[in-house]
Amino acid sequence: MTSDRRQFIQLASALAAARPAPARLAASPEAVAGLAGSLTRMIFLDDLAALLVRSPEAATPLVRAALAQPHVLLAGAGIAAPDPGPASAPAAVEKASQASRVALPFAASLLPADERKRLHRDARLLRELAGRYGQSSESVSERDAVSLFEALSRRVLIAIHTYIPDDGGVEGWMERLIRLHDSMHAYWAQLAAAYQQSRVSADEFYDASDPILRLTVESAPLNPAEVRRVLASRPKSAYGRALADARARLIAS
Repeated sequence: MTSDRRQFIQLASALAAARPAPARLAASPEAVAGLAGSLTRMIFLDDLAALLVRSPEAATPLVRAALAQPHVLLAGAGIAAPDPGPASAPAAVEKASQASRVALPFAASLLPADERKRLHRDARLLRELAGRYGQSSESVSERDAVSLFEALSRRVLIAIHTYIPDDGGVEGWMERLIRLHDSMHAYWAQLAAAYQQSRVSADEFYDASDPILRLTVESAPLNPAEVRRVLASRPKSAYGRALADARARLIAS
């Protein structure tokens, strides 16, 4: 899982393709509004999965499914609200999708209603996440950021273009992919601009020194008693508290 977490930008590209819905894919301000916040949800779900790995409690069926199918858990970042998903999904996939739906309201609590503010929250968390790995460079230009996002976006679209859903024809699927690319192009451009304005800082919303957040990136073995102490304490930041609450809900499910 460590290598996936270090490739967070590529995962951010993939999340938008997880649930291609025509109403969300038009290249319009409304489409960009639909994508704004999806990166926040993805980072949140990824951090949640890291916490579940560290959790000392016996894993419930939902937790086991989420850890066994992390790509399904992260696919929930592509939707703004709980969605029952396809009725024909395999049981393991449905369980992982259910875990994502349980966690989504906690991620939603971190997102403001205003689309521009959601976009800036995406950028803020992207920079915070990069900073965890020492990659929060202030020297990356907006143009370079857009180019990187576009390259990763094209890579993902090329990878998925042959996965045609059973309920639609080839032409409709390709048209939706084209609209998805246009929509993502607008989103990446706005995200790159917002990223240039973002800074790594500790505040009530997010504090990288929060012990619960440090658990999400620690790869070395930890003292079980210390893990229990951290998980039993109340985080300082709103992001940390939402993570703790989502984890508790999944553990209890």
